[in-house]
Amino acid sequence: MLNNNIIKLLLIFVMVLNLTACNNGKNLGNKTKSSSVEICEQTGKFLVCLSIDGLLQCLDISNQTVLWNQKFSIYGKNTSSHICEDKLIFAVGNELIHIDLKTGKKLWKSRLDGSISWIFADDNEKYIVVSTENDLICCFDKESNKKLWSKKYRNAALLEPVTSGDSLIFQWRFNGSKYVQGAIEHKIYSVDITNGNELWAYESKTRLLPSLFTSENSVIFSDAEGTITSLNKDTGKTIWTYATNKEQRDLYCNMALFDNTLVFFHTEGQVYFLDKNTGSKTYDETTNKAIIKINIYNDIAIIVCDDGTINFYDIINKKPLNSLSTASKYYKSIKIKDDLLYVLGTDGSLYAYGINDYKEVWNYKSRIIESEIFISGNQIIFVSTKTDRSTEFVILDRLTGKEVKVIN
Repeated sequence: MLNNNIIKLLLIFVMVLNLTACNNGKNLGNKTKSSSVEICEQTGKFLVCLSIDGLLQCLDISNQTVLWNQKFSIYGKNTSSHICEDKLIFAVGNELIHIDLKTGKKLWKSRLDGSISWIFADDNEKYIVVSTENDLICCFDKESNKKLWSKKYRNAALLEPVTSGDSLIFQWRFNGSKYVQGAIEHKIYSVDITNGNELWAYESKTRLLPSLFTSENSVIFSDAEGTITSLNKDTGKTIWTYATNKEQRDLYCNMALFDNTLVFFHTEGQVYFLDKNTGSKTYDETTNKAIIKINIYNDIAIIVCDDGTINFYDIINKKPLNSLSTASKYYKSIKIKDDLLYVLGTDGSLYAYGINDYKEVWNYKSRIIESEIFISGNQIIFVSTKTDRSTEFVILDRLTGKEVKVIN
């Protein structure tokens, strides 16, 4: 009898192991496949894609041809990139590589102390700033590739930079499943991008949300208690604060600007319209839905909720306009072009809606979209995956959703 019980227990244990193995790494409530695209970004006429097997390709959008491809060993390594005009700044592991986008020729390469976490360029693209997992931040001259300075910063790999003139402003960022603990969550500081010297630092008593919004002369952010703060971005001095008195439980924040109106949402369903210069509230609205993103199109605030609805608000007249329910509850991205709203769902499907009539114009489900969508003229470009897990560039007509060309 005892042996039979032991055998039953062993069989149950094996079944649990099998279920665990089948579900390992998957979100059971989400049908999305793991993406085959590691990096994908576009500028001007070039679209660059790095697949998970290390194939780096460059598409000439105008001629609809692949200019070149190169294979890199990326397994177990960090990868990041930034496009500056006709040059790709590409990092794999601790290697920083400059590649000519037209020819694929490697122009320059350097090895840094530690695996590279992110690559960033200033507004004028004069400087290239990179961070490593060894808490090192380095700044290079974009043209000469000369290293201008390098300094150690605590948790440098988890900082989020924005630029303003010759200032580089850092705040922590939410990095996937990694939750940053310690003082870095409470601090924003600005350094001179030309030499790395600290210009000012701001420290909050409350944890800051990982999002910085910059306007002409200010840096605006929110803390976890729902207080919005505006700092002078040259001095770090407080210009104004606005307390929503509602705790921000989620680890993200999103703002948008129209003229002097700052639109900010509380994740529990409250939308605030503030005067950018004074922080005074001009209008607020309750959606009773969790909000995940704000876009501004002309004088319309487009509020994206996590239940699949999108609400539209008239910023000038301070009133709600309409709403639409989308087919996808979760979003990868939302793009707006010429009165059309493009919604890319996490299931890889793409939908186009009219902003004026709030109706679906078309939907595309023929191929699973593995990358961001890129708009170029009257075309939408993205990367999809074939059955053998290799990638292909797909070009759609932006107005009809019909396939124009598939490039292998």
